[in-house]
Amino acid sequence: MKLSREQTAAAVNSSSSTSGENFTTQQAADYLRVSARTLQRWVREKKIEFVKLGRLIRFTKTALDRFMRVHAVAASRKVRPRV
Repeated sequence: MKLSREQTAAAVNSSSSTSGENFTTQQAADYLRVSARTLQRWVREKKIEFVKLGRLIRFTKTALDRFMRVHAVAASRKVRPRV
């Protein structure tokens, strides 16, 4: 059974509002504090995990958190406090 675009959008939106775990591109960009354009480039380059339902793209909070953890950079040296 094929869902219409409206039915797919309604299903995704209802699941995201009830679980709070799915983000639109703009919501995910805001969460990661990057531009939507940057996030779209990462999707195109498959640098970030996403879910595609028809033409809709969604991101799970778990995947966004994992992306931030994987790309975290540890400090390389101790910084002396200024006196």
